[in-house]
Amino acid sequence: MEELLFEIIDENKLVYGSDFEVITVFSLSKTKYYLDSKIIRHIISNVLSNAIKYSGSSRKIQINVTDEEGEIYINVIDFGIGIPDEDQKFMFEPFHRASNVEAIQGTGFGLSIVKRFVDLHSGKIEIESKTGKGTSVKIKLPILKNQKTI
Repeated sequence: MEELLFEIIDENKLVYGSDFEVITVFSLSKTKYYLDSKIIRHIISNVLSNAIKYSGSSRKIQINVTDEEGEIYINVIDFGIGIPDEDQKFMFEPFHRASNVEAIQGTGFGLSIVKRFVDLHSGKIEIESKTGKGTSVKIKLPILKNQKTI
């Protein structure tokens, strides 16, 4: 899991440059898990990409990964522009973009894809955000049986 996460961070640095800091906190009981690595890659890549784009001047992101009772918990936190309250209920709708994103590029499709992949993995996703303070994306995924290990 850690190796995959660091690969995704490095890939994002190639796309967005390296002028941001990613703090990773792992509290895992194993080194390998049964998860669909392609789905995990899509989920984390999209959420991390958003965190980087919307981190504002802080350019700081924290990723916490823990496991508990057969589930993996991933929390990606940025300290950037946040999502206005009136936009939060639409964040998983295709092509919806928050009203405060201004000139930041994007299609508004990323979180709808993430939600779909989380659902396909029988997981849950939750977003907490405050305008001007940042956003926390919490993902809970069950650890599958008899799947490819990452």
